[in-house]
Amino acid sequence: MEKSPLQSEKNTLIASLEAFLYLYGEAVTEKKIAAALGVPEREIAAAAARLREKLDQDSQSGLCVLSSKDGKLQLTTKPQFGELLAQLVKEEMSEDLTPASLEVLSLVAYLGPVARSTIEYVRGVNSSFTLRNLLMRGLVEKVTTGKREVKYQLTPTALRHLGVQKEEELSRYTEFRTAFEKFLRQPDTTTPQ
Repeated sequence: MEKSPLQSEKNTLIASLEAFLYLYGEAVTEKKIAAALGVPEREIAAAAARLREKLDQDSQSGLCVLSSKDGKLQLTTKPQFGELLAQLVKEEMSEDLTPASLEVLSLVAYLGPVARSTIEYVRGVNSSFTLRNLLMRGLVEKVTTGKREVKYQLTPTALRHLGVQKEEELSRYTEFRTAFEKFLRQPDTTTPQ
């Protein structure tokens, strides 16, 4: 039996929503999702309900969709995997920082406070997991700007580990910050005109 075009569109929206939530990596408003996917906001709420139902019924999936009272959605793991994941996180926290963690930590140190989108633009990859890891280690913290934008900066603990009291005391701070800012001002040549 062939699916109707309307059913195919709904399935595509559900898959697109799942991919978006996976890539975004943290709670995001339905309004922002709707704008990114180019659909009315009311369709996101319906697609989220269908995605939640699909994931809840799939015994081979370890994922679920969380929604908050303020209209935010997040793809996360099912509660029954909490103990396993806690053990994995504990093991990871006992290891040295990865090259990816060091990259992100350097960007936060020299550009902070800095938005996740800027970090991802510079690195060219999703940095949600790495930022979450650095947050859990107490090396970076979230700050909210006057525009309600979440940014990341070094914690006092990270500064102590680096042997400085403020970012400006880091080696070649002005030189690197200026170079990063110059790079960020360049026009994006990856998107078609």
